Amino acid sequence: MNIAIIDDDALVRQELEHALINYLADQYPSLLPAMSFCPFAIAEDFLRKFRAGKRFAIIFMDIYMGKMTGIDAAKQIRYAGDNTPIIFLTTSTEYQLEGYTVFAAGYIMKPLCENQQLFQKVLDHCIPNLLAQMQQLTIIVEHMPIQVPLHTILYLDCNSTRTVLLHLTDHIVHTSCTYQECRARLLIDQRFAECYHRIIINMDSISHVENETFFLKDGEHVPISRRKKNEVTKKYMRYLLTKSVSF
Repeated sequence: MNIAIIDDDALVRQELEHALINYLADQYPSLLPAMSFCPFAIAEDFLRKFRAGKRFAIIFMDIYMGKMTGIDAAKQIRYAGDNTPIIFLTTSTEYQLEGYTVFAAGYIMKPLCENQQLFQKVLDHCIPNLLAQMQQLTIIVEHMPIQVPLHTILYLDCNSTRTVLLHLTDHIVHTSCTYQECRARLLIDQRFAECYHRIIINMDSISHVENETFFLKDGEHVPISRRKKNEVTKKYMRYLLTKSVSF
């Protein structure tokens, strides 16, 4: 799992890497061995790796760098359709409003040694989301176990023969696992809600709600049971509020 650190000051890159190692060792020791730190002195070098297919779990980006600013680099990342959390490193709040246009996950003021509380607060917000991206559902497909990342599941339902169907971001998977087996695993994750009889939706995939229907970001729609409507819509609103809590 790659973490990009992009800053034209080598001392800042080193300080941030050490701070990240210390934070992970203290808060998430099991996660540390999976982390690989990737330092870059300029945004252009980072973008070359990014365009070549290298992917990152979190991107730490200085705003003031050489020819290309961190904001400009972040825009190129977003134009490519990539939603990796971007945390800006800055000595000023000048670009903070512009950062919202690229959905910045946070801002860390430099020097880091004087802003440890803010550093920890930003990571306390981002790391649980990163862990959520790593969660998987083990299912059986054609007698073989496979791992399905939870964040790729849009919703789950059953066909007329009660076969469980996982509607993923790019295809549908049929599994011989029972609905109850999948239900027990998914509903312990706060992202998922049972909105109808034998239908479980990933609330991250929802675009909006109208009457008794969830409309998904990919254009599909999923019904909401009249019996469950109050419970499910309240759960969805609570989830949205939880996600929107700022640091």
